[in-house]
Amino acid sequence: MTGARDYRADAALRPQPARVGRDFWPTPFCLIGALIDDILPRLPAGCIWEPAAGDGRLAEALRCVGRTVVASDIETYDFLTEAPPGDLASIVTNPPFNKLDSFISRAIAHLDAGMAQSVVLLLRADHLTAQRRRGALERAAEVRMCPWRPRWIPNTTTSPRWSFCWVTWLRDYHGATVLVWSSRPICSVSGAHSMKPAHRGSAVANDCLRGPHA
Repeated sequence: MTGARDYRADAALRPQPARVGRDFWPTPFCLIGALIDDILPRLPAGCIWEPAAGDGRLAEALRCVGRTVVASDIETYDFLTEAPPGDLASIVTNPPFNKLDSFISRAIAHLDAGMAQSVVLLLRADHLTAQRRRGALERAAEVRMCPWRPRWIPNTTTSPRWSFCWVTWLRDYHGATVLVWSSRPICSVSGAHSMKPAHRGSAVANDCLRGPHA
């Protein structure tokens, strides 16, 4: 017989952090790196809207690799109620997970209305298994798995709990959803959590940001 499981050592037993209010969880750089290296080069040219910008790190990383980005957040521009800020090539964001279904529905509505050519949202891997999301996810062009568990809270020592994926929808796409995997950017973390990604796109973004975005 084995001993009792300890939540401090067992990620599956730890309680989920409360997600209230703005649900502010800045995107780990390793997930931004996968987006920049593996998805961004195939998105349409033109303006990107980041509608849940938070501290701005995702928007700034996209700007660092040459994309035009409009960044907004709930305090300045409510994605769920207000019209898009002009003609858009793409909507790209890490949505607040306590409003995930509303964000998916709203983003796809903008796509169908011709207000954007593509949508890319960050989802937790287990979010793909919800039956209520089946219709929306079956319309996706690509699900890109990031098969590692990133650390969201700096300076914590317990093992991270979840893996994530970037889901891409394209206007007028009618094919099957393609499931692919990204490689984690090879990083070394020191002092200020400076990252050294393996690929050129995320490396350029990292050199530009040079901040605590591990």
